[in-house]
Amino acid sequence: MKKLVILPLFLMAFLANAQFKFGAGAGLNFSNLRGEVNKGTDDYEITGITGFNIGACMEIKAPAILGVEADVLFSTKGANIRYVYAQSDPTLSPIVLDADQKISYIDIPVVVKLYAAKVLSLQLGVQYSMLLGANYNDRGNKDSFTSSDVALVTGLGLDASLVHFSCRYNYGVSNVLEKGGELKNGTLSLTVGVWLKK
Repeated sequence: MKKLVILPLFLMAFLANAQFKFGAGAGLNFSNLRGEVNKGTDDYEITGITGFNIGACMEIKAPAILGVEADVLFSTKGANIRYVYAQSDPTLSPIVLDADQKISYIDIPVVVKLYAAKVLSLQLGVQYSMLLGANYNDRGNKDSFTSSDVALVTGLGLDASLVHFSCRYNYGVSNVLEKGGELKNGTLSLTVGVWLKK
């Protein structure tokens, strides 16, 4: 019973002294897919590709060292997958196919920011992503992927009075393939933006 009383009081005290900031940002995603694909190949190699992110952000910051930031971002991710198909005639070289798998999401990360200094923060949180589309060598294959993804988020941030920068790694914990294997997202995001309101 005491916990039920203390928690609302703590939240009220936190919000009463908190500072609210709204902003926008954009940056680069260095993404990859980890796991296994089932394409009837003898071998394959998965390497990363570069995408981007753009969207809005909001931070609630207490006067001391604690803050919470929530973002809504349009984000492109994926990987390059090189498939190797052996031919029935062993004297012939295998067929190699390079495929760019691009996936677009609406990412909603929510992170707790622990300020180690006035402008430097350690960020920890979770991210929920909603699938918008997918292209396999520029051919649509959205149906091959699940409608959502969940990731753990960790990173560092720099927050000046008007400008903010973050470096985050998003470690996907969900299988994003609808069937035929198991792949999980992994993305290093570098984002820079401005605070529009304090």
